[in-house]
Amino acid sequence: MRGAAAVVGSTAGAGPAAMAAAPRNVSVSTPADSLITLGTAAGPPIGDRAGFATALTIGDGDDAHIYLVDCGRGTVPRFHHAGLDIHRLRTMFITHLHIDHIVDYPSFLLGYWWDGKTDRPLQVYGPGSARGLQPGLDPAAPTVGSAAGIDLGGEPGLGALTDHLIAGYAYGVNVHIRSMHQGDIRQLIAAHEIAVPPGSDFIHTAPRMSPFPVYRDETVAVTATLVPHHNVYPSFAFRFDLIDGGSVTFSGDTVKSDNVIELASGTDILVHEAILDHEDDYSRASHTSAEDVGAVAAAAGAKHLVLSHYYGAPPDDPRWADRIGRHYRGRLSIARDGDIFPLPR
Repeated sequence: MRGAAAVVGSTAGAGPAAMAAAPRNVSVSTPADSLITLGTAAGPPIGDRAGFATALTIGDGDDAHIYLVDCGRGTVPRFHHAGLDIHRLRTMFITHLHIDHIVDYPSFLLGYWWDGKTDRPLQVYGPGSARGLQPGLDPAAPTVGSAAGIDLGGEPGLGALTDHLIAGYAYGVNVHIRSMHQGDIRQLIAAHEIAVPPGSDFIHTAPRMSPFPVYRDETVAVTATLVPHHNVYPSFAFRFDLIDGGSVTFSGDTVKSDNVIELASGTDILVHEAILDHEDDYSRASHTSAEDVGAVAAAAGAKHLVLSHYYGAPPDDPRWADRIGRHYRGRLSIARDGDIFPLPR
């Protein structure tokens, strides 16, 4: 794994974008009470950077609960190298169904089932069907979504995605069930499509709204909001409030959003995507500029801004701190794959 993050600043208010203390590096044992940036790349991973995924570990040893937000390419080995046990994975949360956020999803499903160490289903929460596709630039563009007489309509949600991934691996799964006494994978995966508040659809993707509850257990309470990510719907931001204190908010992929600002209000850690500078109409409709990330973090009153899923410059480029620091003067970290940040408790 890589070394410590490129960190920018040290005490909140000490100049633009204050310098954060260096996060701990990944070890072979499970880090307790930590945020781990397993993968930080935006879009197709570049070089040895993994696609976007972040783990939260709450508790220690056999009592640890692990929560995962997204699962981009290469995050399964990053998960293992971080000392995380897949059978301690409590719940996965998927912000949206862009491929770079879910390409390792089948590997997590199969890995959780593989040696049958648990009879507790893996809970997965994410988008339902968009129930439509926005028109594209090419009126003759094909619509993928049917094969072998099965028509998914071109916009399957998390439930259909999960069912058809398992069905697609049926031969290998069935062979292993018969030769290695493994259980029925369908009993170990529980996919939940998040119900969205009324007033949104695949055209009006993220109207102004208040956060709504998604999940709760004895360790965390998770709320969500819809965010504007070009023509992707539903696309979520998530906030984790730890029962024992502390909070972490994930922006998901989004442009500057009042919904995110409200969701992240007073959060201890805000994990936000960024593009250094907008390059074209697509980036302007899909991602948040570095300067706007600073404005969001400042408006939300976030205590620590962690940049992940970023594009446009390497993490040690001083322009990140300069652009973000035009509005935000708190603690800032530009994360690398495998960085560990202690959770506020």
